[in-house]
Amino acid sequence: MTDTPRSGPAPDRAKQLFILAILALAAPAVWADEAFWFQPAHPHWDHIRPFLPALTLHIMGGVVALIVGAFQFSSRLRRARPDIHRLMGKTYLAATALGGPSALYIQIRNAEGAFQWAAYAHSVTWMLATAMAFWCVRLRDFDNHRLWMMRSYAMCLLFITLRAPDAIPGFHLDDAGNTALEFGQIFVALLGIEVVETVRRNRKLAAKRAGRQ
Repeated sequence: MTDTPRSGPAPDRAKQLFILAILALAAPAVWADEAFWFQPAHPHWDHIRPFLPALTLHIMGGVVALIVGAFQFSSRLRRARPDIHRLMGKTYLAATALGGPSALYIQIRNAEGAFQWAAYAHSVTWMLATAMAFWCVRLRDFDNHRLWMMRSYAMCLLFITLRAPDAIPGFHLDDAGNTALEFGQIFVALLGIEVVETVRRNRKLAAKRAGRQ
């Protein structure tokens, strides 16, 4: 990466605060949807039993990707311990290879109507962005690698943010609402990354031009 030590700490703090804010949603959001795992008699077990092995793989891959991916955006870690950064990158890649296809299988078996296409878009975008990030780093194109990793991890974080409305007491979305929510969050996440990146590049360009004057 091209980050300098002088510019590292402040961006790292911003990244950490953002990821912590999203992860803070994890407990109430995931509990609202996944509490049945601790309730053996819950009727939802009848629904998931046909694809339980795939669901288990998806959860394992998703949780590992969420945890490991958060560390991949630390400029300090990349500079101080590039070996750990690379190991975590490989772990994230493996977790996506586990969680993405298993999610797609579940959606083929379970999802219906327009929501099915939103779920397909989510899983395919996650896997495609991760594959592009891997391709870029193999070519040592670190700027584009960072951008594709941002897109990939944004899709990973949707695992939490899509469940956030379910944590609101008395609030319920039907299939049309869930479809709009998933497509909407994919669009906002990807567009937001482009806006943030454009602002970052333009600020650097403006600072460089100011320095020449």
